[in-house]
Amino acid sequence: MSEVQPNGFLGSQALWVGPDGALAAELGLGLLRVELAQALRQVPGRETFLWPPDGARWVVKRFHGGSPRDRWYARWWAHDRRSPGQREYELLLELARAGVRVPKPVAWFQSDADSLLMMDRVPAESDLRQILTEDPKAWARFRRPLLALVVGLHGPARGTERFHRDLYLQHILVEVGTEQLWLIDVGRVGLGPKVRQRWLEKDLAALAHSAPASLGHTERLAWLGRYLTLRLGSLPRREHRARLMRWARAIDTRRARMARHRPRFGETGPMGG
Repeated sequence: MSEVQPNGFLGSQALWVGPDGALAAELGLGLLRVELAQALRQVPGRETFLWPPDGARWVVKRFHGGSPRDRWYARWWAHDRRSPGQREYELLLELARAGVRVPKPVAWFQSDADSLLMMDRVPAESDLRQILTEDPKAWARFRRPLLALVVGLHGPARGTERFHRDLYLQHILVEVGTEQLWLIDVGRVGLGPKVRQRWLEKDLAALAHSAPASLGHTERLAWLGRYLTLRLGSLPRREHRARLMRWARAIDTRRARMARHRPRFGETGPMGG
């Protein structure tokens, strides 16, 4: 991943990356401390909210150090000294360069153990699960865009591969008017020259787990078959069927585990058991 060069205010324990220098740093400190009247999402150690409250232009994710989640991530990312705000900022840039439609990162800020990420607000009012739940027939027009998004996220089988770790339909927003799909909550994305198959299976299981009941087994299996062909190449019919069934069994096993899972750190969603 290419290095992000700081632009603007640099203090002993605070760093802001963005266009407005010291003024932006002052805003960053304010956003770390502001009391929220309402949050888009709030779990131990993290809040997501719109800013400014009147005529919101940005989405802000605020991370608090010292929470159980923060300590767990510190062990998971032991090799990575970046703050959660910086990490997600750089992942958004990386995904955008790869052609994945994600919110445009505006800035990140860190002060001591706390950090935040500021992004442009996506012009969306619904996520993909909500739309498919309200209108089961919408699958006909979203199955191909969803396929393109997931294949683009995971990357070519011979190249830089990526996985999301939280690839629920709730983390795919649908733009008003164009119905383009936007991927959000990318702070846990992993990438490398060769990703283990189990991580891809987990992403696909999360999609299946978050799908509404109206999306039947036949539709999911057909979508999976197309995914495998696009990522791994075509095979003779019999071999394709065998590969499809192997992946489908692995995904169903992981999906069943997700249904039994109780989220860490007091979270209630998006699809906790």
